[in-house]
Parts: sequence; structure tokens; C-alpha cells
Amino acid sequence: MLSSPGSRSGEDLQRPAAHSPESTAGEPIGTGADESASPAATWDAGDMGCGELIVLLRGRVRALEPGQILELIALDTGAIEDIPAWCRLTGHALAHAEHPRYLIRRKEG
Repeated sequence: MLSSPGSRSGEDLQRPAAHSPESTAGEPIGTGADESASPAATWDAGDMGCGELIVLLRGRVRALEPGQILELIALDTGAIEDIPAWCRLTGHALAHAEHPRYLIRRKEG
């Protein structure tokens, strides 16, 4: 439960600022060296929704050798949040992200 400022009961907690997907659109993640790396495979997922995209992405990345890069083109605006989150959860590296282009490096092992 959130307490109002000056409240004596409970801890004063602040809600994290709301994150707008539009605020990250077009902001690159990763290094320039990874951006220019040659992908082993490219997948244009078009405007596929992220639920289905994430399920299919697993198989696409699994088909790569460790260290290889998948270039993903994902037009769905949910990808801005979902692709980096998926990479964090699975251990694969998000080498570059500038919506709608994402470079995902398969983890070792």
C-alpha cells in the first residue's frame, strides 16, 4: 500500500515512473561494432504480435550456433519492450536494438 507524504503508518513508497514505448523508439541499444556485425540469419516478422513472435523467436535463435547473430525485423510496437525483456530472461545478448531492427546474439552453450 502506498502512503502519502508525511504519513506515519507504513513505509513511504513511490511508484516507478510509467514507461512509454514511444520514448525508446529509435534509441539504439548496444555498440556500433555489434550493429555492423553480419547476421547469420534474418527474420522479418512483419507486424506479428509479440506473443506469437516470442514463441517463434525461440526456435529461430535455437537454430543458430552459439555466438551467431539473428537479425529480427519486428514492426509491432510491443517489440520495443518485449525483445529486450526476452533477451534478459533467456540469456541471449541484444547486440543492437533500434525499432524495428534487432540483432540478437545467441548465448554460448
